[in-house]
Amino acid sequence: MKKTFFYLVLAVTTIFFTACDKNNDQNDDNNGQNGQNDQNDQNGNTKNYSVGDYYKVSGVEGIVFEISENGKHGKIISMDETQAAWATTETWTVLTNAIDENDGLVNTNIIKNNFDINEYPAFKWCIDKNSGGVTKWYFPAKNELLTIYSVFDKLQNALDKHQGTLLNNTWFYWSSSEYPGIYPVVSWYVNFSTGGASYLNTFKYDYRGYVRAVRSF
Repeated sequence: MKKTFFYLVLAVTTIFFTACDKNNDQNDDNNGQNGQNDQNDQNGNTKNYSVGDYYKVSGVEGIVFEISENGKHGKIISMDETQAAWATTETWTVLTNAIDENDGLVNTNIIKNNFDINEYPAFKWCIDKNSGGVTKWYFPAKNELLTIYSVFDKLQNALDKHQGTLLNNTWFYWSSSEYPGIYPVVSWYVNFSTGGASYLNTFKYDYRGYVRAVRSF
């Protein structure tokens, strides 16, 4: 009788702890989707992000490269990238006045609102990320790219950890910033092998530079 009672207690205990483990696993999954990656912490307070943090909120995913207000707001880079020309051969001599060197959203809106976006492949790739209720992705300006380069290692480590496409350090990234007053019309780029920004001999249609989208949060 004692032996039977012992096995009964053992069986009930095993079932209890198995159920608890499954419950904890489910909670961990939910926290991974809605807690740790959410913009709010478990108490409902806005999270404070740091440069290099993984950001995943409401279908938006990226790595933080700049913060403001102690990390409550900032900017992220996309998890992927492409190679594209700044403009097509039909438009490379057109001065668009997308010349802001600090805010790529200004430049992106100029192209989107005043030109055929299909003639500006780098812009189009960034703008096309705004779908399914997601908004605010844009083509970064020159100085935004320089900021990205300045925290290259933190971004690279985070991209690697979260299965993103690593930044390329052997070629250049286009910025959305046009450089006015030079014929043929050229645009700023940042060389990610040196961190230098240039516009000389950078014809917008000749080269398919790398392109990353950025977004504020």
